Amino acid sequence: MFTAFLQNRLLQHLFGDLAAPTAATVYLSLHKADDSEISLAEWPAYARQPIVTDGTGFTITDNELVNAANLLFPRHDGAASVVVARAGIYTAATGGVKWVESDLSAARTIWPDDEIIFYAGELTLRVT
Repeated sequence: MFTAFLQNRLLQHLFGDLAAPTAATVYLSLHKADDSEISLAEWPAYARQPIVTDGTGFTITDNELVNAANLLFPRHDGAASVVVARAGIYTAATGGVKWVESDLSAARTIWPDDEIIFYAGELTLRVT
């Protein structure tokens, strides 16, 4: 779903005097069921993954963003497993503003030494 921040920005763009929010690159984040982002304490090599917004990073149909290319996260180098249940789209590799948040179709347990990859067409973020 769109975050409240982005919903307000879009309304201000459509009905106010604000230019549309844009970013040349957005960043895919991984989250636990409570919507907290995976931390570097849990997974030291974790980093949001870049996606270009030039029309090639996603396909968009029926209120859904679907990844158009493979998205590979670094190998999990933490001491314990992490359960990933949600994903987000941010405007920056660190910090930034979250624009979209969505449940994954199924939670994934990432064990130490595992990698998580979303093959093209495998990740769907529902935008409502």
